[in-house]
Amino acid sequence: MTAVLNPLGDGALSKAERHMRALRRAILAYWYATLEDRRAALIEATSACLIVNILDEAVFQFELGEPYRELRANSAAGRVVTGLELIRNCETHSPVVFDDLLIQKRSYSVPLHARGQVMRSVWHWADYASLPSDYVEVQGDASESQKRARKEAQHGYRQGVQGRSVIETLFDAERFFAELDPRLAVPTRPTLEHSFAEVPQGDSTVLHRPLEGFVGIVPLPDLATRWDERTTATAPPADRYVKNLATSRNKDRPIGEKRIITHKIADGGRVVGYSGDVETAPGHLMSWVERSAQIGRDIRAGFLYVVELAGVDVPVAASDNLTLSAVDDGQDLLTELTEAPEPRGLGRLSLVEEYPDLYVTMRNGH
Repeated sequence: MTAVLNPLGDGALSKAERHMRALRRAILAYWYATLEDRRAALIEATSACLIVNILDEAVFQFELGEPYRELRANSAAGRVVTGLELIRNCETHSPVVFDDLLIQKRSYSVPLHARGQVMRSVWHWADYASLPSDYVEVQGDASESQKRARKEAQHGYRQGVQGRSVIETLFDAERFFAELDPRLAVPTRPTLEHSFAEVPQGDSTVLHRPLEGFVGIVPLPDLATRWDERTTATAPPADRYVKNLATSRNKDRPIGEKRIITHKIADGGRVVGYSGDVETAPGHLMSWVERSAQIGRDIRAGFLYVVELAGVDVPVAASDNLTLSAVDDGQDLLTELTEAPEPRGLGRLSLVEEYPDLYVTMRNGH
């Protein structure tokens, strides 16, 4: 962040310090909840969103006003903060219980000393398009002004939250606030000598968790983490670690036998890419978005893209300069495609380009 804001006043700083500590505790609580089940993880993740919203609106926005709002709107991490506001509002005001707000992308085995192992799930936020109308809207036919969160929060969810790892978004929020006022960024890193303790109680084992005492940076215990997960907010975002991987993976063959192009993606009236579906397993379709040039490179490397016409696949061809066409009976079917709707359009293309880990998953299925 390049903009310089006024420092927080004493009262606002005190409130910020308290809720930064609360946020760090909430992040750690969420991390341990990933050893349990979806609902436990959901409870802790949405509780953390409430704390993020307090820091956002009751501390920084109230204290710093319009300069803060402008900085937040023009920052990738700021968009994450406003995106988490959508979750806070829906969880606070919606009567709907939406358990599928968290999507399990993978799970890892965590060995325990006394009772073998448990599985730690890696949870990601659901796509905006999958949120039930009764969850995000005040009424079933609500206009944009009748959503449970303002347009900026809806945009933030689409561009900084949906599809991403929960722990990454929470770290983004923590780092965003800590960078706004250096007094909130404590450089010392306490050591967790015991990630958790196993205490036998009859025939069962209870995991005791060290939540108390963390004022500064919280290093998450290594519960079978992988290369795409950071364990502290001060580390570079995990998606940055996969930038090189994403660059190499876009040279690999995409998942599936063929990609079906269903829509074009336009930016300012110019077609910049396409979106569609790919069958990743029998009967299971996954949506994708891609730049035109990358589609051309895929085709030149031997991968099949098609446009469906009356149940028949029309192959897409790529010229030497990567110009695309799908000609049937003298007509280029690509020119007849409609522009992609929001979940498959320019917004999603921008999202996967901003967060390379999402691109890798979309392109290669893992």
